[in-house]
Amino acid sequence: MNQPDENKKWKGTYRLNEPKDDGTEQDEWTMRKFKTAIEAFEDSNPGFHFDWNEQSLKGKAVGAVFGEDEYNGSKFTKCGALVPAENIRGGKYRIPTFKKKAGKGQVEDGFIEVPAGTGNEGLPFD
Repeated sequence: MNQPDENKKWKGTYRLNEPKDDGTEQDEWTMRKFKTAIEAFEDSNPGFHFDWNEQSLKGKAVGAVFGEDEYNGSKFTKCGALVPAENIRGGKYRIPTFKKKAGKGQVEDGFIEVPAGTGNEGLPFD
C-alpha cells in the first residue's frame, strides 16, 4: 500500500516497546503494556518464561483482541491488546468500542463546521 505522507502509520502491526526504566510517566505506561503482553505469552505457553530474548517469542501462541480504529478518516482493524490464548478460546474478552476521531474543526459526522453568516466564502465548492 502506497502511503505518501511523511508520518506513515502502518496498520496490522502490534508495536511493543521495551521499557527504558527511566522513571517517566510514558515509561511507566510502556512497562505496564510490556508486562501485560509478556504475561499473555507466558500464560498461553505452559512452561515458557520470557528471558529477555525476543527471539524466544517466535512460534509461541498468544491471544489478540482486535477492534476498529480510524486514521485520517479511514477505518481499519487493529490489534488492541495481547491476552492469554485461553481467554480467546473461552470467549473471555471484550472488543473495544469504535470511537470516531474528530479532527480540528470537524464534528463526529465528518463535516466541517462553517460559522453562521459566512455565505459561500471559503467553501471548497460553489
